[in-house]
Amino acid sequence: MSQLTAIQSAETLAALRALAVSERALATPCIDRFARQFLSLKSRLMLALTPQHILSKLIERAAPGSYCFAIARTRHFDEALLAALREGVEPDNVAAYDEPDDALADVRAHARAGDVVLFKGSRVAGLERLAEALR
Repeated sequence: MSQLTAIQSAETLAALRALAVSERALATPCIDRFARQFLSLKSRLMLALTPQHILSKLIERAAPGSYCFAIARTRHFDEALLAALREGVEPDNVAAYDEPDDALADVRAHARAGDVVLFKGSRVAGLERLAEALR
């Protein structure tokens, strides 16, 4: 994944999260106080000036399913992380990597039997290759 593609992908997800924060119809609210901080000025203005229901419909028309998928996926990972923290996982044991090889090296160096390892990524980012390497 190129640096530009990664930045665009991260900003797109941050924009979806920022939009979802104002979604009132969710059974479990999407809470992300920092999502807007990752947006360009153009994206922040668009979110501020365009009603949420219009933006979500435009997104669904442009990429069907992406808005709801981003909300569900993000909530799933947020809840898994929060549950792990409640169960005693130390925040120092939570890590993020730009490269799958770096994540793989860390898991191989530090994971022990019984540990839970949660990967968040995509095929483009090499998630499948990472999963295969850990078999």
